[in-house]
Amino acid sequence: MKLNFIITKLQASIEGKQENFFNSYSSLTDDTKAWCMVDLVNSSNYRLLKGPKLGYVRGETFFTLIKNVISANNQVRLIKEIGDAVLLASDSLRPLLECVILINQISQNLKSTQPEEIYPFEVRCGFSYGIAKKLIRPNEDFLGSSIDQLARIMSIRSMTSNICIQEETYSHFEEILKEYNSFLTISEPKKLLPKDTKNMIQDITYREIIIDWENLLKFNDHFVDWRK
Repeated sequence: MKLNFIITKLQASIEGKQENFFNSYSSLTDDTKAWCMVDLVNSSNYRLLKGPKLGYVRGETFFTLIKNVISANNQVRLIKEIGDAVLLASDSLRPLLECVILINQISQNLKSTQPEEIYPFEVRCGFSYGIAKKLIRPNEDFLGSSIDQLARIMSIRSMTSNICIQEETYSHFEEILKEYNSFLTISEPKKLLPKDTKNMIQDITYREIIIDWENLLKFNDHFVDWRK
């Protein structure tokens, strides 16, 4: 069988399905959610330096941390695992914010009790909010600009904070964020550099969220689901 025939046959099969995609799009469900990504920092370099076994242990520790924290809050859903990262969703920012705060505190504890000088145990987190289409695939998945922007925000490398929030998301949930201002500081808006947006034609503006660790441990409001 000639290679050109194989290519033509495969391409015809793909193009034949496009009409179905056009027709099925309108039937897909719109879902408006607060979205959150959390990833394990330097996981690839850690595996290269320490080897696959220790890299596996580190990765599974990360996923166990995520799942243990979110298991106490039935408002948070784990949508998918992406390499050494997770996509979470909730109807409101509050459950995701509280999960991220706890995840960060525990990761700080792991960092100090299991010292690793070159690639310590650290996480990076981001928030967005908006409409996404629920896709019809074997595993639950979503597609939307809010998730695209969140993925770009996760490329941010800051010396100030490891938590970023899309500007529109901050504006939508500003009143909720203010309830945590005894230990949270929110930066002024910043624009993601074009090189970090992977040439996305839409500008992405975000803010950094800084946690005051000492004042966090004095905070006694909210976190209801973890008090049960």
